[in-house]
Amino acid sequence: MFVVKFYIDSVIILDYLKSRNNKSIQFLENLKDKNEWIGYTSSFTKLELIDNLQSLEHMGNLAIKENKTLDEITRTRNQRRLTKQELVSTVSNVEKFFNKFEKNITLFDLDEMGWNRAIELCKTVNITAKDVIHLAVALEAKCDYFITNDSDLINNVKTEKLIMISNPMNIMGLLEKDKIPLKGEHDEFSGIIVKILDRDFESGLLRRCKNCKNVLDKGICKRHGKVEGYYDLGLRAIAYNGFFEVRINFEKTDIEKYFDLTLDKAIKMATEVLDQHVVIEFFERKLKGKFFIIEGINYNQIIKITSIKRDKSISVPDTVKLYEKWISETEN
Repeated sequence: MFVVKFYIDSVIILDYLKSRNNKSIQFLENLKDKNEWIGYTSSFTKLELIDNLQSLEHMGNLAIKENKTLDEITRTRNQRRLTKQELVSTVSNVEKFFNKFEKNITLFDLDEMGWNRAIELCKTVNITAKDVIHLAVALEAKCDYFITNDSDLINNVKTEKLIMISNPMNIMGLLEKDKIPLKGEHDEFSGIIVKILDRDFESGLLRRCKNCKNVLDKGICKRHGKVEGYYDLGLRAIAYNGFFEVRINFEKTDIEKYFDLTLDKAIKMATEVLDQHVVIEFFERKLKGKFFIIEGINYNQIIKITSIKRDKSISVPDTVKLYEKWISETEN
């Protein structure tokens, strides 16, 4: 079994505790269900979560019980006046989470060498001290991926190329891109296609390296440099059923079968307008906003299709409501 080690930032767990981000919740539930996924976080994460929950409780009290203005709440956010019961409750909620995920998330502490590494990271990465601790633990624990919803942290860590980092929404695409083997099961999914992914997810008319099959960027392969490439077709889409989303993968043979679009036709379309994006626009017209019954092999919320069929029994207003719900959840 190929094991993948994830470092889980405190913000992902806070999302779960506050029920505020479906992508984070879905990732942690997947972590609980998948034997080949192992989670790590820092013991410091517990303290950070308790601190965040107590801060939120305090600000909630100021807003609701004391009817304070936003300026007053901001000014006194660190002057906590929580009862003993409220203090105990926040600690209890954090402990309950870690008891629930005891078999799935390992707490990892830094030794002296680990703290020295954290100090060295302060010299190279533009992140806060608490984020340095998380990053140092992830590196010392030899995690494969760092999972967070902090976009600034993602961008800064990506710049230094210290560890693969992603938010929960994009991690499945990253796993597939890195050729991580995933165990799959046959599945049927009914929902609307809400998004066609771009070429970064190997969607549309692509040009691949003849040596490793990676998608070329302006004729350049990340592994082999400037190479002779060959054309290929791919399609990656997001489908949503009102509760959670999955990614649907179509290979070239699927595209030819279900859309009557051959590789030659796609090349001709792109050549006529001098823009390869025209192929993605073609897929959007065929799929986006429409309801489908999809069958295939489900690899941890990525479905490699074996069958797709339009379901016209779902009314247009219901489809629109479903799409608007997905937009709302994505924005949150």
